[in-house]
Amino acid sequence: MLGAVAMDSCNMIHESVVDTETVPVTFVVKTVEQTKAIADASNIDILYWQVFDTDVETAAAPMAEGVVRDSDGDGRFTLDLSLILNQTYNFIFWAQDEQPAGAEHYDVTDLRRVGIVTYDDELANDETRAAFYAYEQLHITGTLSHEVTLYRPFAQLNLGIDQNEKNDA
Repeated sequence: MLGAVAMDSCNMIHESVVDTETVPVTFVVKTVEQTKAIADASNIDILYWQVFDTDVETAAAPMAEGVVRDSDGDGRFTLDLSLILNQTYNFIFWAQDEQPAGAEHYDVTDLRRVGIVTYDDELANDETRAAFYAYEQLHITGTLSHEVTLYRPFAQLNLGIDQNEKNDA
């Protein structure tokens, strides 16, 4: 009898059980309440997101990605995903003012390395350049509703200028 129990426990150890049960995960993504003194985030109307199931830096590409538009103009984005239970995921979010094709300010192909497309002929205090981001790592243990707050990825620099310089800006 002892031999049979030992054999069964050995078989159990060598079997790898892969959990493929999925659960709904909802993200409510918003910008910070006070973003800076001069302007708010009211022009932010598009959210880009990417999900990684491995280390963000070493992953060749995200396992999932997408775009959510702010349809009602309240500055909040809702993202509904179905994720595998008991897995850890890394999420990157990037929100900005949507620009026409060919006039984009940022290259958002890879949210790990968002790039500025060009500085040519850009004006100071251009609110269409406002952007916000967040990085979250979550271990999924069940159905989840999670709030994400986005922050500005760039520092604000305030410069004192005279009226002529302001007119030229």
